[in-house]
Amino acid sequence: MLRNRSSFTLIELLLATMLSVLVGAAVVSTFAAGLKAYHRVQGYGRGQADILLSLEKMEKDLRNAFAFSAIGFEGDSHQVSFAGFVPVSAQGLPAGEYIGQITYVFDGSSGNLSRQQKAYLQNTPSDTQLMASVKDLSLSYGSLNLVTQEYSWQDSWSSAGTPQAVKITVTLKGEDEDIQLNRTVFLPLAPSISQD
Repeated sequence: MLRNRSSFTLIELLLATMLSVLVGAAVVSTFAAGLKAYHRVQGYGRGQADILLSLEKMEKDLRNAFAFSAIGFEGDSHQVSFAGFVPVSAQGLPAGEYIGQITYVFDGSSGNLSRQQKAYLQNTPSDTQLMASVKDLSLSYGSLNLVTQEYSWQDSWSSAGTPQAVKITVTLKGEDEDIQLNRTVFLPLAPSISQD
């Protein structure tokens, strides 16, 4: 009887030891994952947040683009210009949003992405604001082939109407290596607004 009791105690001791090791390993791995996430958040700077917010603003403007006969949709790999609504609070017009031209320009030499806007009814120069500073930005424009149901992409757009999608590729300078963000913005098919 004493022998059975000691073998159960040994088995219980081994089981308790194994469970302690498993619980300890789980605690250490959870702590390590938390520490890794903490270091990643600490490395995430204000500059990267500004870039992401600028991309979000650019995507919003592109999703709200529409066809307007006096302001065409034009773009190349570093600049895009289109009709959209811009806020106006000067030049004798009541404050509000008016049809205007929105232009995003990437300057490769300085790495600056800027946004320019000009209300259609205003004769004043565009308001320009610096959006972000990035290593590289590239734009491409897509149209859907109805037969193959695939998008064909081109580096510039100057034809009538708006493309069905705009692909934005941004390269950020990371600590160890460059970080590339790819966004595809699908533009709604909006009816044309005539200049009349």
